[in-house]
Amino acid sequence: MKPKSIVEMSNEELALYSQVDLQNEVYCEALCKRFEPLFKKGVTRWFVDGFTYDDYLQEGRIAVLKAARSFDPCTNRYFAPLVARTFHNRMSNLVRRRHAKKRGLGQKELSLGSYHEAEEYNFICEDQAAFRSLHPGEIIVIQELHTDYFSRLSTLERAVHYHHQILGESVEEVMKSLGISKIAARGAIDRCRVKLIQILNEEESNP
Repeated sequence: MKPKSIVEMSNEELALYSQVDLQNEVYCEALCKRFEPLFKKGVTRWFVDGFTYDDYLQEGRIAVLKAARSFDPCTNRYFAPLVARTFHNRMSNLVRRRHAKKRGLGQKELSLGSYHEAEEYNFICEDQAAFRSLHPGEIIVIQELHTDYFSRLSTLERAVHYHHQILGESVEEVMKSLGISKIAARGAIDRCRVKLIQILNEEESNP
């Protein structure tokens, strides 16, 4: 029987082959190519000051490599969710560390209205400085996505978005920071997620 080509291999097969032949990067490179759309979405979800588009792809490659090394078909039926989770955790931790370093441990208390009015909180991820390192065409697209996204958020949703996505706070921490109930915090997080997904889907359907 003729062996499968790399194109014919599943993600799971490529991950397992990469574990067997650690010196051969062809398997990981093939996986990285397949997951590039996921890494591209990272540009609109996580803003990291000074990051270029290639930096996001590099972080994605590292996530694929880590996921491939830890992949176990006995505990993970599919490889894609593992990559998505690894990339998400890597980028979230990166943004959280950058933000903590910039703002320090002390965080001034803000009213809900402050999140709605202050421009510095109206970003899907970190801050506006990352725009300087992006291609002009990418800047326009991302600015349009941001404007659309935040125009759909209520004042509470903006505040919850900031604490949950930017500061990386848990639901319980969001509750304490904003003085709201667990139901209100979870509901706002879910609505933010749904609205962002809607915008990304609309963007994909209207290239």
